Amino acid sequence: MSFQSRPDYFSLGGSNGLKLQSSDENASAQEYDAQNEKGDIVATEVYGETASPTCTYVLTSDATLSGIKMGEASQQGTSGKYYTINNITVNTAAAQPPTVTVTGMLVPSDGNCSSCYYNAPSTSIEMCHHAQDLFGLGVSSQLGTNNYLTQANYTIEGGLTTATVDGSVVSYDITGGKVTANVTVQAATSTPSIPGSSVAAPWKMTSPWTRSDPDAALPTFTATFAYNLSHASAQAQQGTGTGS
Repeated sequence: MSFQSRPDYFSLGGSNGLKLQSSDENASAQEYDAQNEKGDIVATEVYGETASPTCTYVLTSDATLSGIKMGEASQQGTSGKYYTINNITVNTAAAQPPTVTVTGMLVPSDGNCSSCYYNAPSTSIEMCHHAQDLFGLGVSSQLGTNNYLTQANYTIEGGLTTATVDGSVVSYDITGGKVTANVTVQAATSTPSIPGSSVAAPWKMTSPWTRSDPDAALPTFTATFAYNLSHASAQAQQGTGTGS
């Protein structure tokens, strides 16, 4: 069976080892109702039409996020519409295919200055169906004997700020960039040691290891790590940065 082609709102499928699996436009608008003295609605205006699309990609080979600029407008195919990325989530787990989910927003083509974006941190995501230690986290080397990384999800995000006229976005920026890792470790011994908390700089633990012992199962540990990103303009001025 041949399905219709899916819109790739961020034009990432077919490059960097990514193939578009699904997409959702998430279009929306605001409504204004004017009332008379009795509270009856006498006029309605629909305004501020926008979209916050999501695209999910699977891997056809080892993939990299190198070159993806978060907060910069890019045109979607020949539609004439422009979208910006503010969130990239990489999900990996044992016996599960890795996925990359990207979300963003419909924006004007010229509503942002050229240096106001984050470079998605570069890393190699393997096509194999494994839990993966990515973005230089280095947690795998800290787990101790017979403890195994079984799930690792990474979120690269920034907050979009907007200026609007009549509800329509006329300019935007991205701020508060950071990378977060949520990891799960399976203990394969009856008396496991709690995994270490040391990870490679610039990562820092933001939520400590928490042990869970369900019935008729081995214990697991979960923890959260994060580090902050710098705008591309700051990287250029400093000559370096954690976001490239």
